[in-house]
Amino acid sequence: MRVLLVDHDSEALETITRAIRGVLELDCVTSKGDALLLLRQNQYDVLIACERAVDGSGLDLLGRTTRTATPLKRIFFWFRRARDPLEARAAVLAAGARAARTPSA
Repeated sequence: MRVLLVDHDSEALETITRAIRGVLELDCVTSKGDALLLLRQNQYDVLIACERAVDGSGLDLLGRTTRTATPLKRIFFWFRRARDPLEARAAVLAAGARAARTPSA
């Protein structure tokens, strides 16, 4: 399984990469632009996007990936304190992705 993970926090991406190394094929980027480039160049099974990327919104990224050449599962995550949960859930569903909540810090 090949996964593309997009998050503005490069330290979090490094931690995740170390934790699942060898379990699945994982590419990590911090920007929406880099994610779109990789999606054009590679075939992924899953796209996981955080609410924030260094150059925009993870929701915007998910919305721009609704028509890919191959089926792509899309997962969006956010921190509850960053956005109203009901508003975020509605936006995620409108983008056609699955929602996953992270616990508050």
